[in-house]
Amino acid sequence: MKLQRDTPAPRLAFAIFSTLYRDRNPTMSQKWPADSVKEMGPDDVTKPAIRNAVWKYIEENDMADFPRPVNRRIPNVKGAATAAELIPTMQEFKTAQVVKINPDKPQEQARFLTLDAGKTLLVPTPRLRTGLFNKITPPAGATKDILRICSTSQGVREYSTTMSLEDKFKVDLVIVGSVAVSRAGVRIGKGEGFADLEWAMMSTIKAVNPDTVVITSVHECQIIDIPESLAEDHDLSVDYIVTPKEIIKCNRKRSKPTGIIWSKLEPIKLKRVPILRRLWQMEKDAGVNVTLKDGVEFDLAEAEREDAEREAEREERRKLEGGRRL
Repeated sequence: MKLQRDTPAPRLAFAIFSTLYRDRNPTMSQKWPADSVKEMGPDDVTKPAIRNAVWKYIEENDMADFPRPVNRRIPNVKGAATAAELIPTMQEFKTAQVVKINPDKPQEQARFLTLDAGKTLLVPTPRLRTGLFNKITPPAGATKDILRICSTSQGVREYSTTMSLEDKFKVDLVIVGSVAVSRAGVRIGKGEGFADLEWAMMSTIKAVNPDTVVITSVHECQIIDIPESLAEDHDLSVDYIVTPKEIIKCNRKRSKPTGIIWSKLEPIKLKRVPILRRLWQMEKDAGVNVTLKDGVEFDLAEAEREDAEREAEREERRKLEGGRRL
């Protein structure tokens, strides 16, 4: 990376990290994550172990672009944009009108191509704090440069509107990132469960159904023979894997989730995701069993009160910071 005086701090830090990493790690790992997983004992093959094998391989071989390190992220592996270029060749993309794509860096090119094709792009709100999706609306007559901005986190801030649960919409195609994925469509994310939760929420409001196609774009090294036993009822499976070299139709054996499995969720998840609380109340009012994990009953009033207190504290801090700037 060629550095200038005005190089943004995050990219400057990334360049320094990459240089130091290469200097300290002159030898590259030749063993693919799939081989590392095969050598594990049956009890050692877990989702965290598979994630770590992928992250370790990508870091040791300096295969990722910004942001680094890749640990706890959907890896932005070099060639991610090349993989995305194959998606518009797929009939599933050509016929889709509304496409939901995760906000991670590796899928940025897929977001751009979706906008460039004149399709409606939905991007999940950060950690689902303020809503379910942001609908990206480029300005009239937007150039490709503007569309590229729209496909970034900056674009989400500047060119989007938040969609509520009351907004009726149908998603035709879902594109997700992965840390690892199998040819049978078993997917492992970074471990926070947001892609699974987003699908479950879309399913609950009838925005998707089991036939809605799911595509993941990855590097070849992320394709691993993941045991079916690791997949849980709430895990989202994929229909296609797209790499920089090929499109793979998965031999999917598992059905996609058809709604939120409340018994899998802990109260802390509802406390952190306000829109999930609204769905919980809607389902409860509809007579659905919304008992949470371990039989815990959720106190909605307490969660709302805690939210109000935190917002009041944030507002007070904003006022204090504004006063200091004056």
